[in-house]
Amino acid sequence: MNRGYGATGFCQYQFLVPLSAVEEFKEIIRDIQASAHYSAPHVFKVFGPGNQAPLSFQMAGWDVTMDFPKNAASERC
Repeated sequence: MNRGYGATGFCQYQFLVPLSAVEEFKEIIRDIQASAHYSAPHVFKVFGPGNQAPLSFQMAGWDVTMDFPKNAASERC
C-alpha cells in the first residue's frame, strides 16, 4: 500500500446507511467532497434485509467503504 498511500498508509471507514436515509446519505457524500479528502477506492453496495447468519448485516442499506490517506489532516485513524 505504500505506493498508493505513502509510508503512513491509510484509514478505512466502513458504515451502513439505512435505505430510508437518502438525504442523510447525500449529506455524508457532500461532507466528504467538501473535506478535500479523497478516497482512491470507494465501494457502495446495497444490502437487503439482515438475517440470522453470522456475517449478515443487521438491516437493509448502503454499505459504504472508503480509504483515505493517513496524514496530519486525518482524524482518529
